[in-house]
Amino acid sequence: MSTISIKINGNFVDLIEPTVFEISRSDLYADSSSRSSETGDMMLYPIKYGVYTLILEFVGTPTEIKSVENLITGRCGFTVKFIDYENSAAVQKKMYASDRKKVPLGTPASRKYRLSFNLIETGDV
Repeated sequence: MSTISIKINGNFVDLIEPTVFEISRSDLYADSSSRSSETGDMMLYPIKYGVYTLILEFVGTPTEIKSVENLITGRCGFTVKFIDYENSAAVQKKMYASDRKKVPLGTPASRKYRLSFNLIETGDV
């Protein structure tokens, strides 16, 4: 079973197993957050806590990598379901794909590719 699935048009599509699967969480603050010019203390105006970013890397044949690219390219966003290992729970979020980096590996006769990108949370499903 794959570590991550992307739900498109109501169907979960299993991907090849990622070689890198990292979960990052960050907090979003309003543009008006800044340091006080009098005390230097930070004045934070939170918008949302614990926003997920999934750091992913896949290594596979040209066909396998193309299938992953097809799932994330040309879409404004999609639903992603994954396991958050910190709390051992299934999580489902709306996300978008960051810039993709694709690197050829091996020789032309035995070509594979390494595809890396982040999935960044845009909201709840």
